[in-house]
Amino acid sequence: MSKAPTLSSLRKRIDLLDTKLHDLLMQRAQIVEAVGELKKHQKLGPPFRLGREAEILRRLADRHQGALPYLVIARLWREIIASFTQLEANYAVAVCQSGPDSPVRDLARDHYGGGVQLLAFTQPGPALAALGEGKVVQAVLPMPGSDDPAPWWPLLMDGGHPPRIVAKLPFVSGQAAGREALVTALFPPEPSGDDITWLCIETDEPASRSGLKTELEKAGFSARLLAAGRYGARALALAEVDGFVTDEDARITALSLPRIQVLGAYARPIPA
Repeated sequence: MSKAPTLSSLRKRIDLLDTKLHDLLMQRAQIVEAVGELKKHQKLGPPFRLGREAEILRRLADRHQGALPYLVIARLWREIIASFTQLEANYAVAVCQSGPDSPVRDLARDHYGGGVQLLAFTQPGPALAALGEGKVVQAVLPMPGSDDPAPWWPLLMDGGHPPRIVAKLPFVSGQAAGREALVTALFPPEPSGDDITWLCIETDEPASRSGLKTELEKAGFSARLLAAGRYGARALALAEVDGFVTDEDARITALSLPRIQVLGAYARPIPA
């Protein structure tokens, strides 16, 4: 007849598991360093694989069970991913904190972990400029609102190599509604298997949201209009569509609109 576990024996089992976890993390670090060396020699570009990161967190969510909330697992893995990416390349991130109530800095710290340098800005323009100047590799900006008088997303329309939206924060939703942000970068977004793409539409005159939504749906998109109006001298609209879409998508080229441009895409967030 087996004896009931004691507090001491249970603590010893926890210590053994902690040792195994530590060993595995050190092994993971060695592999990440080897990957970083390969990327340097093969000149594979920035060490960011945002689509793969989303796939990892989705896979863990699918297999997760037990009393420990998945949100805790997601935060642990975000710290692991961010810290190990720092092993491949040291980098900084711009955060646009427009006011004391803005969630952008907190979302960025949760996403990038404690080891990544965050450079603070109060306006999106300078944050994007820091991205273009190479001072940061990503810029976290506030979620656009439907009534923003001077939104930042039209800034992604112009230039030879404009930034692109590559992620939405938080990826695992467990926070209050409205506490969201978008990540921009100079490298392109990566498909994750379940994505959302943002489009900017320029028209000759301001168009109705319902009319533009109808046009997008006729072309085969599942679309939601987020904003529309005159911004400066331009009549623009912002839409999100399901799926990973590029500028070469046949549905875009078939649309009879003066100009439509992909602003980027991100992995669809998952619930906690």
